[in-house]
Amino acid sequence: MFMLMLAFIVLLTRSLRLPAIPPALLVGVIAGAAELDKKMMLESSVIAALIELGVVLLLFFAGLSTDYTSLAHHYTISFWFALMQIVARTAVLAAIAAGSGLSKTTEAVIFFGLTCSFSSTIMTFQNLQMRGEMRTLHGKILRGSCVFKELISSFIIALIFAFFQARTTFHSTASVRGLRRSDSNVTSAENVVNGSHYSDKLGVEIGKAIGIYVLVCLILYAIQRFVLERVFKFFAKDSELLFIGVMAYDLGVGALGFLAGFSPMTCSFLAGLSAAFLKQRVRIDNKVSSLKDFGMITFYFMLGIYVQLDASSFGRLVPWSIIICFIVTIVLPVLFWVFGVMMGLKGRTTFMICNTFNSMGETSLIMQNLAYHADIFDRDQYIVLLLSSLFSMVLGWILQMYQVEIYNRVQFLLVALEDISVSEAERETKFSYKDHIVLLGFNESGLEIANHFLAKKRDVLMLDLDPSLHRTMLTSFCGVDESSHGDGETRTQDRIGSNIFPVYADPESELAWRRYRLRSASLVVCCTIDRDPKPLCEFMRASKAILMVVTNSNEEAKVLYDLGVSYAIQQEYLAALEVGIMLKDEYTADSQAESLFAKRRTVHLEELKEEHDSYVRRRIGEFI
Repeated sequence: MFMLMLAFIVLLTRSLRLPAIPPALLVGVIAGAAELDKKMMLESSVIAALIELGVVLLLFFAGLSTDYTSLAHHYTISFWFALMQIVARTAVLAAIAAGSGLSKTTEAVIFFGLTCSFSSTIMTFQNLQMRGEMRTLHGKILRGSCVFKELISSFIIALIFAFFQARTTFHSTASVRGLRRSDSNVTSAENVVNGSHYSDKLGVEIGKAIGIYVLVCLILYAIQRFVLERVFKFFAKDSELLFIGVMAYDLGVGALGFLAGFSPMTCSFLAGLSAAFLKQRVRIDNKVSSLKDFGMITFYFMLGIYVQLDASSFGRLVPWSIIICFIVTIVLPVLFWVFGVMMGLKGRTTFMICNTFNSMGETSLIMQNLAYHADIFDRDQYIVLLLSSLFSMVLGWILQMYQVEIYNRVQFLLVALEDISVSEAERETKFSYKDHIVLLGFNESGLEIANHFLAKKRDVLMLDLDPSLHRTMLTSFCGVDESSHGDGETRTQDRIGSNIFPVYADPESELAWRRYRLRSASLVVCCTIDRDPKPLCEFMRASKAILMVVTNSNEEAKVLYDLGVSYAIQQEYLAALEVGIMLKDEYTADSQAESLFAKRRTVHLEELKEEHDSYVRRRIGEFI
């Protein structure tokens, strides 16, 4: 019966393209409420063991899938968004827990807020992949924020385990004392001493957890630097051997951490993080992906059963769960809009980030379960938090599915928050918005188009949301007209003479299209890949401007032509054509083997060296 339920969950999530977390948790809650665990003869000890195994596997794969490359350009914004979400959610929800009486101790109030502060990394990545937004600006910031949140959560899990260790040691000591004297003989003075003893023990455990956390990080860094690559190179010779090696590394590091009195869950995450830098990372992920899915679904299913929800508890506690869900999913994301605009981001980027970080996720569920086991939460608090997590994931997923439609309705509020500086507005007036060339977004094709018009002494207007790219382009812009764009001294100081006139604006916004007069342009090139081109095509239909759109799909190219696009720049198709032309030029009747591609290779190496030597060109190359 257990396997049939898991099969049903997998079938449901695969067919409806839903994240596995909410259905697995919901089916588990229903199974527990109906006492199906007893019919399946699942003892509480078995359920607890399966939950713990699921947590260890889940955290290892969370570390393994850490996308550290996403921090290349936006680590500052990613860090502040992650920190802002954690701090703001913790403060608001801790205040609610204290004010409502849900939490009665200081530690319960703090951890009530903390365990609500982490959105789902799995759902975030799944949403970005489904919408083709992994390479967008908000996609990169979201992925970077997930890295920071995973690191912070691993430390919090270690602290929760310190509470568990302190309580376990204290209760065992109290039990020994209870054998020597009856409970009725315990005085109030002795109770105070006991409380002081527990506080001292807790302080020792927290200090030990912090010290061991730092030590484990250093040890795993050394292992990754000098040993791990060689070990997994050996394991990678055989698929079964690789599977055994991965599981041995994960469970072995966790077991050693537990023996040292440290959280095995945190050790598993850090072990996965160290494996994320291996060359065999993709192969490892592919080999054990089925185990990851099984462990994840098993964990959520067993977690739902473990809570043993009954009708009276549900009716009494569900109103608080709905309130917390509403605050996490609706209220706080709106408040984060202001923070995003203060960070210098445009409305679309801010909205997409806040609307994706609008729920509690797997990390929150793990910490809630661990805090319940550590006696930080009582059963009522645990049920409220678990139901809040479930409701927020369902509502958050619905809002993310319709986020474009929602953004189109609220964008006037976000645009009102944006502020174009006086100097930026004055700079924009220097550009001639008639028969101009416009790039919407930026990539290799856009750079080549700009270089073409540089030879024709024409500047190119570029609209992009990336603040880092905008600053880089500002330092490189010289313009083709020195009288309006700079003097000779500025031109010589620049390490690349770019004719790209950068504008920090949303390339997908109709307000920006009107502001920068796209209908009056002579050429508009849309470089934003995997975005919906229909609104732009409809906007440009009344214009005589040439409209070109970059794509990588045959099917999308056909759709673009049906929408009236002048030319679809299908990059892979054009690259294949260029390879054919190159081969025809190289393989002639009198060509010699030693001279084949020699000239092209020399030219290519010179261009690569030129790009590396120029800071601005290197930065532009990194962006594209």
